[in-house]
Amino acid sequence: MLRGLPAEREGQVRDLGVGTWIGSLDEGPVWSPMPVKGGRIAIGQPSANRVVLVDDRTDSGTVDSVATWSDDASSSFGSAVAVVPDVGGAEAYDLWIGAPDADFGKGAVHLFRTAELDVDVTTDGAELTLTGGTAGDQLGTSVVRCADLTGDRRADLIVTAPWFTSPSGGGLDGAVPPLAGATFLLRSQDLQGQSGRVSVWDLATTWYGGTSGEGAGRAVSCDRDLDGDGLVDVVIGAPWAGDGRGRIYVLSGGDVAGGRLDLVATVIDGPTAGDMFGASLATLEVGTQVALAVGAPGARDGTGEVALFPGTELDSGNPRQLATFEGTERTTADHFGRTLLVADLDGDALDDLVVGAPDAHGSGRNDFDTGAIWIWTGATSDTWAARIAAADADRLLDGDQPFERIGARLASADLDGDGLDDLLVPTRTADPNP
Repeated sequence: MLRGLPAEREGQVRDLGVGTWIGSLDEGPVWSPMPVKGGRIAIGQPSANRVVLVDDRTDSGTVDSVATWSDDASSSFGSAVAVVPDVGGAEAYDLWIGAPDADFGKGAVHLFRTAELDVDVTTDGAELTLTGGTAGDQLGTSVVRCADLTGDRRADLIVTAPWFTSPSGGGLDGAVPPLAGATFLLRSQDLQGQSGRVSVWDLATTWYGGTSGEGAGRAVSCDRDLDGDGLVDVVIGAPWAGDGRGRIYVLSGGDVAGGRLDLVATVIDGPTAGDMFGASLATLEVGTQVALAVGAPGARDGTGEVALFPGTELDSGNPRQLATFEGTERTTADHFGRTLLVADLDGDALDDLVVGAPDAHGSGRNDFDTGAIWIWTGATSDTWAARIAAADADRLLDGDQPFERIGARLASADLDGDGLDDLLVPTRTADPNP
């Protein structure tokens, strides 16, 4: 964990961090952190099929949990975590946990209401479980807390199944191409009073991909009004559409009808086969306008790019690019832009853009997948050029161990109340107790 923007322009994440949780072999190499009220952090540990709640720290040590949610099955429970605070401002919150490998890969999403009141809970204690339909759907790969899409002052939720295929039975039977992917919008008012096990498409507005294998729902953005109409917009990435060219779907406002995405949304395709345009998404303010950042980690033979578009032009289907952030060309594919995050790390009330490349190689011969993170601060956003090289980033943070994969997952929040967003960076590391 890093407190605010690192003072050094370049440095290793491990050296610059002020708080570190050290896992074990049992806790696995892939963690999904999500800030919670009161400075606490929920960490998904899908290899261990659990989520642990930990306190904010400014030292280094093993994970000491104050609450645990777990699944007795090998479901990758904890692959995605979303926290929805109580609307009245109480310390209680709703905890949503994705388990994409549940039931032969059909996937599931579990809701634990007033979660902080629980100390040690299994999926049997979930108030609501949303289930997938077909083996391999991977429902729960992403669980995203959205802004208020409906005007009831409560956060709405999106869950995704990027390999979704038509389930047998129900209104979607035969409608969804194989592995087209689906995104499910769960409006807060539709969740009131729901309990038990429910097929996700029976409760949610369902948007699905239009072509086989496109993986719609690999990335989702649902946190800002992009086009200025006063309604929060939804953007869905399908990075494998069109021979890996990739595309994004733009849904203006939260009341768009469900259905095949290319029929109900504005479609913006990536420029070149293999770009994986739409693999990551983030929204940010650039000067006086809201913009959409789209990661294309396959661009330029895997070097990777991030394209920035004005939100007000997305509905045209052919928006101009405000800027293009370019990865560094090397002999290996870094896949710059595989992850994106927007935060205020320097406390200037301007958005900072964080770009991750977990596949990046270090300078040493054997520095495989050490990973890297580039940061552009909002203070320079009004001077961003049309094309911006990774070497010109305001900060570069990287790993120093093979397969550390810095930048694979990113999260931020002002945990200590100092006005600076803190950066949470999961890494792979050796087991301290082999």
